[in-house]
Amino acid sequence: WGEVMQDFFANAKVVNFARSGWSTKMFIDRGRWQELLATRPDYILMNIGANDSKKGEGRYTDPEGQYKRNLRRFAADAEAIGAEIIFVTLNQRLIFDKAGKVRAPDRIPYTKGMKEVAAELRKACVDLSAMHTALLESLGEKRATYLFRIKDDGTLDRSHYSRPGAIRMAEMVAAGLRRSESTIKQHLR
Repeated sequence: WGEVMQDFFANAKVVNFARSGWSTKMFIDRGRWQELLATRPDYILMNIGANDSKKGEGRYTDPEGQYKRNLRRFAADAEAIGAEIIFVTLNQRLIFDKAGKVRAPDRIPYTKGMKEVAAELRKACVDLSAMHTALLESLGEKRATYLFRIKDDGTLDRSHYSRPGAIRMAEMVAAGLRRSESTIKQHLR
């Protein structure tokens, strides 16, 4: 959704620093966080953690330990350069339980952790997780598939978005920003 977020802003430049498959640990260890800070942004939309639960490849962080410490670091570093960080909770994957409810159990502790850090630090937090869950559940699994990409082998990618899906995600983020206390909303279309 970061790729289409520019469409929701007037008189502001959106730069997407996201990397598919990266965790907070990788974002720091591989220098991407320092690259972002070097651009001296006014605002940072921080939506990260979907890969922090994955073991191997140097991605894993404990949701109550290193993940929260990394989020606190992001907030402190942003403040140090005069940027406002806005946390954006994790999106859902297209995984439903037998009761028709969206369930991605591996993401729950990271969304919870992000909300807790945002509250602790008194930072804005857009609850994309709740909005995305409501959207997917209102559509149902079959009707929601258009929001997700099709892999090269023809199977449905239940984690990554099609263009219509990215636009819907960005719409929800923009709606959350409009409801926030952040001054970023003055830059929205």
